[in-house]
Amino acid sequence: MIYRVESETDVLITDGEVTMMSPPTDNPSESLTRLKHIKNNVFKRLRDDRNLAETVVFETGPDGKVTRLVPNSNNALRVR
Repeated sequence: MIYRVESETDVLITDGEVTMMSPPTDNPSESLTRLKHIKNNVFKRLRDDRNLAETVVFETGPDGKVTRLVPNSNNALRVR
C-alpha cells in the first residue's frame, strides 16, 4: 500500500511486522519504521529502543479495504 502525506509512504510487511518507509532511500532496511498493533486498525510506532511512540490509524472503507493512513493526526489518502 502506498500513501501520500507530504511525501510518499510505503506500508509493508517486513519479517511479520507492519512497517512504513518513505522512499527514496539509500538503505531501505535502515529507514523502516516499525508499528506495533494495539487494537483493530490502531498501531503505535516503535522507537529503536522498542518503546511505543505516536499512534498510526488505518481507516477502512465499507468493503474493509484500507483507504487512509492517519499518522500523528495527518491524513494520508491511499494512492495505490
